[in-house]
Amino acid sequence: MEMKRREFLVGAAGFVPFAGVLAAPAGERRMRLGVMTDTHVGKTVESCGRVRQALELFKAKGAEMIINNGDIADWHYPTGYQAYRQVSEEVYGADYHPQEIFTYAWHDAFAYQGHARSMAVADGPAAFEDARRLLKAPNGHTAEIDFKGYKFLVMPQFTGAKGFLTWEEYEAKVAAACKATPDKPVFVVDHVPPSGTVYNSYNWGNASTRRVLNKYPQVVDFSGHVHGSLRNDLFIWQKEFTVINSGCLQVWHGLLAASAPTRKQSYGVLTVDVYDDRLLVRRWDVRDQSEIDAEHPWVVPLPFVAETAPYPRERRKAAEPTPHFGAADRLAVAVEGKPFKGFRLTFPEVEKNTMLYRIEAQRKGADGNWGTFTWLEIHSDYWVAPKDRTGKVDFLFSAVYFEPDGEYRFAVTPENQYGVRGDAIYAEAKAPGEFVQAKTIFESKDPMNEMELCTAAEKPKRFVADAEGFYGPLKTGSVLLKLPEGLFKSPKGTRFRATVDMRSIQPEEGTFMTITLKDPKEPLGVAVPTSSPGGDSGNERYVLEFTRRDKNPEGDYNIALARCANCRVKFMRVKVERLEA
Repeated sequence: MEMKRREFLVGAAGFVPFAGVLAAPAGERRMRLGVMTDTHVGKTVESCGRVRQALELFKAKGAEMIINNGDIADWHYPTGYQAYRQVSEEVYGADYHPQEIFTYAWHDAFAYQGHARSMAVADGPAAFEDARRLLKAPNGHTAEIDFKGYKFLVMPQFTGAKGFLTWEEYEAKVAAACKATPDKPVFVVDHVPPSGTVYNSYNWGNASTRRVLNKYPQVVDFSGHVHGSLRNDLFIWQKEFTVINSGCLQVWHGLLAASAPTRKQSYGVLTVDVYDDRLLVRRWDVRDQSEIDAEHPWVVPLPFVAETAPYPRERRKAAEPTPHFGAADRLAVAVEGKPFKGFRLTFPEVEKNTMLYRIEAQRKGADGNWGTFTWLEIHSDYWVAPKDRTGKVDFLFSAVYFEPDGEYRFAVTPENQYGVRGDAIYAEAKAPGEFVQAKTIFESKDPMNEMELCTAAEKPKRFVADAEGFYGPLKTGSVLLKLPEGLFKSPKGTRFRATVDMRSIQPEEGTFMTITLKDPKEPLGVAVPTSSPGGDSGNERYVLEFTRRDKNPEGDYNIALARCANCRVKFMRVKVERLEA
């Protein structure tokens, strides 16, 4: 069959040693599961549109159990949970309804009874029980369910906190289930995936879950939380055990180095067929019930054998082809705007196996050779349904990276889902002399001496640079680079840009330290976070933009680094501008 879409070919190339799995006699299917996650419904029936589509798909496919892996509502919305149940009853009617499992997660405790989001863990037991009641759900936040001879362990997101399982109790439940059914998989239903497994789980995963489940190869962990598109193979993982993540049924941004990901929509869910000798996992788009990559479903042989399991990351990486531009593909660069807003880059999408593009901006050194002075990543269109793809990338490289009348070369390199890069295409361009005007309201060309880095705690601790001029290794997961008070005092609708030149050294590949602007009084940042990748980033520029939308024009913001434990960082320049309308 001709492959007409930008698919990942590891399903074809990577399964050669496991071809017998697909060719095996069908046998008797023991059950079919429908799995979705991160539905984030609002307060109304209308907000449950994708839930309705998912349930209609599960009904059409004959799912006997439906799992929602948590963040059922975007906040603890009583009417949202009731709307979810109403939609379910409208789809299935009164005569039959499949077995259900719900996992309750952080968002399901947000703003419970009007409390602050910081109270989510403390409110968890009561909030989750209230969600269960409103959903008419069969299970609470912790449950053991026997279904068709298989064990499903529903685990709370807040394991280890007051009112929830201790980690010793969590492990005891897993151990007991594995002992009771030694010849079958044990399905652990979590919200947060074990760390270092599926997509984005280095940042958003749980190290304690990974530590426990590493001991139990029978386990198949169903999870959510990380958000993303199921149109790649990073949502299934095997090494010591198996993790299957269903992405999200809402919006996602994703991981990109040195640039802020755009907001994207996801419509993906899973069906999982359980046989004695395998799991057969199919991915679906709920909008039209079309199967995602139908030629390459995920096939998990049972029982689990680490040496021959098909989904360890390194095994998949070695099998997947390297992405390449076509021989006739060209990069075009145009100056955009008078005054200058940036360089508009256009180029053809690579037809197969591309998840990201790395875009390098280069200038000539004293020796006359081109050298990269900054780079960033953007997503390909892999996450878009094939019928909606344009076949072309259109990207504006902001003027903030460039100097008036400067001469530059751009290099664009395709990268597959496992980080393997092909060859670059190049083009040169010259910046004009006139740039878009912005008012500089703060600048430090020596932030290591002129600014203060401190912990984000209520009683902050200030850091001191080491002999090499770095902060760290940091012993905390979040820090603030303090900006002057009153800097952002402005009316609603004012737009700001912060530019941070920084070098980071992270100890583990796969980690992504995030950078945003944050009010110390609020739990979340106001600018879409950008990220610094694992390893040594080199000198890199990070650009953060936001429009003031809050009702507090007096609020202050600082540059916030998160997921930075054990990282070393050095700041070379910080600049904040108020942008003209």
